Amino acid sequence: MTPTVMIETSDRQAAGRPSGTGLDPLAWPLAVVVAPAEVDAAAGARLLRWCEAWLHRLDVGEAHLAHLLVNMRHTRRATPPGLTVLEQARTEARRRGVGIHLVGVGALLVASSLEVRASLGRWSSFPDLDAACAALVPANRKVEPVDPDAIVLVTPTPERCG
Repeated sequence: MTPTVMIETSDRQAAGRPSGTGLDPLAWPLAVVVAPAEVDAAAGARLLRWCEAWLHRLDVGEAHLAHLLVNMRHTRRATPPGLTVLEQARTEARRRGVGIHLVGVGALLVASSLEVRASLGRWSSFPDLDAACAALVPANRKVEPVDPDAIVLVTPTPERCG
């Protein structure tokens, strides 16, 4: 398994639905990027590229994106340089009017140094994907529970990742 994967929630939500259900995959407001078990400078750079790939899709009109979630549920260690690189994704997302949030950082906070905790504390965060969806998806949309076994993995094309 690759250490960093991109999850396209919109495709997962649309899978198996008959056409005409009113769910436009390109209009789904959330995208999720999963962080590896350790976020050092190299892993932070990979996460940055995944985030930039989503932002590029927004720029070229392939996706409507209101929020980008970085799922750190399985991350057990993070270094300050890794989180510094990830800060660039936050800067780029804000520049485009996209919210970027961390999900599942509880275990990481407990096991981290004061410097890492301070860095993580500057991000908005949610305990899990369901809480993030409940808080970020507009009230007029029906949100189904996030099932990790039903997630669709999408590989970005090289021209999108620069």
